[in-house]
Amino acid sequence: MSKKNSNQFNPNVLIFLCNWSGVADNDILILDKFSCTPLIQVKKIACSGSVEPARILEGFNQGNDGVLICACEEGTCHYIKGNERAKERVIKIQKILDILRIEKERLKLEYFSPSERGKFSTILTSFINQLISLGPINPGGKT
Repeated sequence: MSKKNSNQFNPNVLIFLCNWSGVADNDILILDKFSCTPLIQVKKIACSGSVEPARILEGFNQGNDGVLICACEEGTCHYIKGNERAKERVIKIQKILDILRIEKERLKLEYFSPSERGKFSTILTSFINQLISLGPINPGGKT
């Protein structure tokens, strides 16, 4: 992602990063290339399944335009079924977002494997571009 025009919307993004997801610290260094780095907050967690729905909704309530959850590759969760629990929660929370008139695309769950170097950068770039196209969350609801 290139430097942005100062007039362009830069979304706030909250990332929940599973310790076991395969996203390494050097993958996180990719954030330095984003002009909106100060607007990205990374919270390392033990497991994607440990992210309570209230924490995700609070992320939106605190002004984030998107929430990205990074989980272990399907079938390889360190805690056996944590990433399955995360998937179930994301589906439920997306329904709540719809009721709140917030686009469900603002919440994303992605699976990572240690062998997929570079995937984090691609996913994050795509997610930020999607949020830019959606624009800021409209406090009055969808138009």
